[in-house]
Amino acid sequence: MSNTKKIIIGTVGALAVMAVIVASLWLFAVYVPQNSQAPKAVLVEIKPGSSISAIAQTLQSQDLITSALIFTLYARTSSKGDRLIPGTYLLKGSMNMPQIVDYLASGKVAARKITIPEGYTVNQIAQLWRASGFGSAEEFTVAAKQTYNYSFLPTPTKDMKYPVEGYLFPLTYNVNVNATASDFINQMLSAFQAQALPTLTAGLANQPQLTSLQQVVTLASIVEEEANDVDNRAKVAGVFLNRLARGMALESDVTVVYATGRSDVTAADLLSSSPYNTRLKKGLPPGPICNPGLEAMQAVLNPTKSDYIFFLAGRDGQVYYAKTLLEHNQNINRYLK
Repeated sequence: MSNTKKIIIGTVGALAVMAVIVASLWLFAVYVPQNSQAPKAVLVEIKPGSSISAIAQTLQSQDLITSALIFTLYARTSSKGDRLIPGTYLLKGSMNMPQIVDYLASGKVAARKITIPEGYTVNQIAQLWRASGFGSAEEFTVAAKQTYNYSFLPTPTKDMKYPVEGYLFPLTYNVNVNATASDFINQMLSAFQAQALPTLTAGLANQPQLTSLQQVVTLASIVEEEANDVDNRAKVAGVFLNRLARGMALESDVTVVYATGRSDVTAADLLSSSPYNTRLKKGLPPGPICNPGLEAMQAVLNPTKSDYIFFLAGRDGQVYYAKTLLEHNQNINRYLK
């Protein structure tokens, strides 16, 4: 065999060996986890507009991949590489590159659950926001006074505490761990738009006494605080509508509670000059006093019709209704004293 042939064969052999080594290194880097024994998952933020190479650098800086270059090459040749979704992800060291790419393309961002009970106020949600570890209560209340681009929200007035009060839909939410208070408020407003607005829009046409969405939500918020079951919500809504039709004040103590921020209503509180004090001010308050659930809204749109203009909750937990002040006073003496 000539020296030339030996050189060629040797070169080809060397290249083949190199190819095997490169392929092995590639497979190792791509398919073998960087940190398989890592005890904890790592929060990684993928910012909007990030390139694949920038994402790769972020992952390498967190010790989740061995090589930013190899990840970039792999992701660009992957069918999902151009579909990586911005957000904050909880990634494990035991994940290899294909698993990381799949996860970033899934949109399964790291989130915590927050449940907003029916009837919670902005201030109560703010405390829940703080207790859940997202931020301060003050951050949330400041955000609740900002402007949000939803057509169903009322035009803010100087008398309103929070323009978004009433529209933060009670639900269990998955909230991105890096969400701001404004992000969460937008999430709740979007839920209201999807889950409550269609019902309200359709039902408003059948409720001639109330002429706007704001009036329905405002009255529903009072009903939410006054009654705790479907039957009584519809009856209480009917009582309030009867009072409105007669030009009477609603005389609802829960509006006084909202005005003062104190749960124990005093005689002085009943004389509060707050526009939310329906003991003195006729008609509806400037806006909702809490964030009602869909049942309370439906009660306002489909109230129980009656001649009742008074009601009270007795010490036994039952609600008692009356058509006259005399009957109401008798109920007070019988069920509250």
